[in-house]
Amino acid sequence: MPATFTNLYDRDAELDVDYYLNTHMPLVQKLLGPSVLISWKLWKLPDDSPFSYEGEVIWASIEAREAALKTKEGSQCKEDLKNFVKKPAMVFLRELVGSGPNS
Repeated sequence: MPATFTNLYDRDAELDVDYYLNTHMPLVQKLLGPSVLISWKLWKLPDDSPFSYEGEVIWASIEAREAALKTKEGSQCKEDLKNFVKKPAMVFLRELVGSGPNS
């Protein structure tokens, strides 16, 4: 079952959006592959929000994500975090348990 990880970046995290979009996420896609990383999105949040950006990463499953991040390639992805953000994101896990039509 696909699992969604939502990453909320504080305003003081100083997220380098260009690096995230053009370097980090393409690296993650390349290293972990489409069978593990299904999709990702990044949203800019309103100025009055305590968070500047929200990232969403959809993984094939929680188990697939955990296994992938334990590999050499997964370690490279984690090591790259320091290149685009000064403070770790607040991370939430969502696992789909049901949905309606057209969703």
